Amino acid sequence: MITGAAVALLAIALLGLGALILIITSSQRRQERLTPTAKRSASSWEPVNLPPYLGVHPEEPFRRLAARVENAMPPAYHEQLKQRVLQRYPRFSDAQFEWALFELKRYFLMNLVLRGAPMFSETCDDVWHEMLMFTREYQAFCERIAGATIHHTPYAERTPMPDEKAWFDWVYTHLFTLTPHSARLWRGFFRTPFPRERIEWARQASDAEIRQQLFNDALAAQDPDVAAAIQRLIEQLRREAQLAHGVDPSAVRAVRGQHWQSRSDVRDLAPLWMGATVLGLDAEMRSRQDSGVSYCGAWGACDSRFDDNNGDSGDSGGDGGGDGSSCGSSCGSSCGGGCGGGCGS
Repeated sequence: MITGAAVALLAIALLGLGALILIITSSQRRQERLTPTAKRSASSWEPVNLPPYLGVHPEEPFRRLAARVENAMPPAYHEQLKQRVLQRYPRFSDAQFEWALFELKRYFLMNLVLRGAPMFSETCDDVWHEMLMFTREYQAFCERIAGATIHHTPYAERTPMPDEKAWFDWVYTHLFTLTPHSARLWRGFFRTPFPRERIEWARQASDAEIRQQLFNDALAAQDPDVAAAIQRLIEQLRREAQLAHGVDPSAVRAVRGQHWQSRSDVRDLAPLWMGATVLGLDAEMRSRQDSGVSYCGAWGACDSRFDDNNGDSGDSGGDGGGDGSSCGSSCGSSCGGGCGGGCGS
């Protein structure tokens, strides 16, 4: 005859067994998620056809800076970094590493021209963290491109940065053409409203005022290539701020909801994006942002391609928000960058 004590012990044993099975199953699923399969890597990241000159637009000042960044990393440093990343992050395939490093080099170029550049890609940030482990090599790399160290500045937590993301998107798309992975690694582009105040200010401010407020004025004073690239961006910003006031509302509505994140002419859509703010067509975006709701914005429907946690980014949280619902939220990652020494901050 089974006693009550025996029944209790049996129940406890069954509960313990169930908990153990749950732990083992969860661990196996996590390992499967962290370990990319050959099929997944091949379909989502390959082939690795990296554009020359970091894929900058053909303006000569941009090309000179891109060549500087591309030539700054010796092959030995590249290989050391690759092996370290692949060992520490099982989710990375060889191809994913190459694309992430490519986009990180673009970010370093942005640090040459910008006063400050928040990091909006967790995947690129992972590679940056590993670059810093090779202290002498990283310092030499930065000296070759900026004349001083490009500092990695940690923040306590992820912070919503819609205006900073909008400015990042504008500069990025005016420096670079988009690759098949640009939008997924940087959470999409033109998904937050361009600040109206900045549009109005850019129409009236002098070149010197714009350079001092938005760009790396200190480095520009020392580096003719940086100065020329910044001047080109200032001219484009002023021109598009003017065009934004003459935008046809029907032209803005025509591109809303379309998947255009890989279009070769994405830079040409910037005046329409800015015009949406001038016309007040971004009101819905702002109201949803203010209420704390994740949103996709008026410039494109939700697209799982921008969720870098779809099997390639493992437990990083994804560059797109992790669950695919944020469609490229405007939150900065755990860091930002800036040049030290002669470059300014």
